[in-house]
Amino acid sequence: MNCDQAFDALTNNSLRNSDELIQHLDRCSRCQDMADMLDPALNLFDDVLEVSGEFKAPAPSEEFVDEY
Repeated sequence: MNCDQAFDALTNNSLRNSDELIQHLDRCSRCQDMADMLDPALNLFDDVLEVSGEFKAPAPSEEFVDEY
Protein backbone atom coordinates (compact mmCIF):
# COMPACT_ATOMS: atom_id res chain seq x y z
CA MET A 1 0.00 0.00 0.00
CA ASN A 2 1.31 3.44 -0.87
CA CYS A 3 0.46 6.72 0.85
CA ASP A 4 -2.33 7.64 -1.59
CA GLN A 5 -3.97 4.27 -1.01
CA ALA A 6 -3.54 4.72 2.74
CA PHE A 7 -5.40 8.04 2.62
CA ASP A 8 -8.21 6.41 0.66
CA ALA A 9 -8.35 3.59 3.21
CA LEU A 10 -8.35 6.00 6.15
CA THR A 11 -11.38 7.79 4.75
CA ASN A 12 -13.24 4.59 3.84
CA ASN A 13 -15.12 3.15 6.79
CA SER A 14 -14.84 -0.41 5.53
CA LEU A 15 -11.06 -0.19 5.00
CA ARG A 16 -10.04 1.91 7.99
CA ASN A 17 -9.16 -1.09 10.15
CA SER A 18 -7.66 -3.26 7.41
CA ASP A 19 -4.47 -5.18 8.11
CA GLU A 20 -2.82 -3.65 5.06
CA LEU A 21 -3.49 -0.11 6.29
CA ILE A 22 -2.30 -0.92 9.79
CA GLN A 23 0.94 -2.34 8.38
CA HIS A 24 1.43 0.79 6.28
CA LEU A 25 0.82 3.06 9.28
CA ASP A 26 3.42 1.08 11.26
CA ARG A 27 6.03 1.88 8.59
CA CYS A 28 5.04 5.41 7.57
CA SER A 29 5.14 8.12 10.21
CA ARG A 30 3.67 10.68 7.81
CA CYS A 31 0.53 8.60 7.27
CA GLN A 32 0.36 7.75 10.97
CA ASP A 33 0.36 11.48 11.73
CA MET A 34 -2.42 11.96 9.18
CA ALA A 35 -4.41 9.10 10.73
CA ASP A 36 -4.01 10.66 14.17
CA MET A 37 -5.31 14.01 12.88
CA LEU A 38 -8.25 12.50 10.96
CA ASP A 39 -9.33 10.04 13.64
CA PRO A 40 -11.49 12.39 15.79
CA ALA A 41 -13.39 13.75 12.78
CA LEU A 42 -13.91 10.33 11.20
CA ASN A 43 -15.13 8.89 14.50
CA LEU A 44 -17.59 11.78 14.82
CA PHE A 45 -18.94 11.11 11.33
CA ASP A 46 -19.24 7.41 12.16
CA ASP A 47 -21.23 8.23 15.29
CA VAL A 48 -23.60 10.55 13.43
CA LEU A 49 -24.20 8.07 10.63
CA GLU A 50 -24.64 5.17 13.05
CA VAL A 51 -27.24 7.09 15.09
CA SER A 52 -29.09 8.02 11.90
CA GLY A 53 -29.11 4.39 10.78
CA GLU A 54 -27.07 5.11 7.65
CA PHE A 55 -24.56 2.41 8.51
CA LYS A 56 -23.26 0.31 11.32
CA ALA A 57 -19.64 1.01 12.26
CA PRO A 58 -17.33 -1.99 11.89
CA ALA A 59 -15.77 -3.56 14.92
CA PRO A 60 -12.38 -1.99 15.58
CA SER A 61 -9.33 -4.08 14.91
CA GLU A 62 -7.68 -5.03 18.20
CA GLU A 63 -4.26 -4.35 16.71
CA PHE A 64 -5.28 -0.86 15.61
CA VAL A 65 -6.97 0.00 18.90
CA ASP A 66 -3.99 -1.14 20.97
CA GLU A 67 -1.75 1.41 19.23
CA TYR A 68 -3.68 4.34 20.72
